[in-house]
Amino acid sequence: MWRLSLLLLSGCVIFAEEQVKLSTYDEVAITVSVKPGTIECFYQPITDPKYRYVEFSYQVISGGDLDINVYIQAEDATQPLIKDERKSEATHRIDVKAAGNKYGDYAICLDNSFSIRSSKLVYMETYLLLDDGSYGNVMKFQDVAHTMNQFTNFDKITQDIKNKLNKVEQEQQHHRVMESRDREQMENNFETVNFYSVFATIIMVLTSTIQVYIIRALFNEGGPIAKLFRFLDR
Repeated sequence: MWRLSLLLLSGCVIFAEEQVKLSTYDEVAITVSVKPGTIECFYQPITDPKYRYVEFSYQVISGGDLDINVYIQAEDATQPLIKDERKSEATHRIDVKAAGNKYGDYAICLDNSFSIRSSKLVYMETYLLLDDGSYGNVMKFQDVAHTMNQFTNFDKITQDIKNKLNKVEQEQQHHRVMESRDREQMENNFETVNFYSVFATIIMVLTSTIQVYIIRALFNEGGPIAKLFRFLDR
C-alpha cells in the first residue's frame, strides 16, 4: 500500500510516496526503481549499541542523466545529515554516537522529483559498523580454537560426503557396465534370431516349392516323376 508522509528536509516539505524499512542485518544491498516525479524513502534501524557507524553508498545504474537527489536524515530531526543533489554515486558514513546524532531509524530518501519522464534505477547498500569501523563482528583470539574445531568437523563431514559420493559413482559405473553388457547381449540375440528366422524362411520357401513341383508332376503322365513311379511299380 502506498503511504504519504512528510519529511522536513532543508526547510522544505518533501512528499515521500513510499516508505520501506530495511532489515536489521549488518549489510543490506537492494536495487530500487524510482519513478519520475517521485521520492522513495528507506529506513535503516540502528538500535544495537555495539554499532557506532552507519555507512550508506548508492549508484545510479540507468535512467536519464544518471543523477538523483539523496537525503539522509536521523529520526525526529528537522534537517538532513546528508544532502546530495543531482549526483550519480556517493558514499557516506555517519557517526551515530556523535553530538546531535542518536540511535533509531535513519531515513534514506531517493528523490527523483526533478525528472519528468525518466525513471532511475539505483543500487544502494547500507552497512552497520563497529567502533573501529570494521564490518560486523570481529572474531576474537579465544574463538580461534572453537573455529578450528568447526573447520575440523566440517572437514570430516565433507570427507564423509565425498566417500559416499564415490560409492554412488562406483555403483553408477557398475550399473552402466551391466547395462552395456546386457545391451550387447540383447543385440547379439537379436541378430541370431534374425539370422535363423531368415534361414528358416528360406528353407520353408524351398520346401514349399519342391512340394508344389512334385504334386504337379504326379498329375503329369509324361513327366519324369510319373515315369519314375511307373518304373518302380514294375
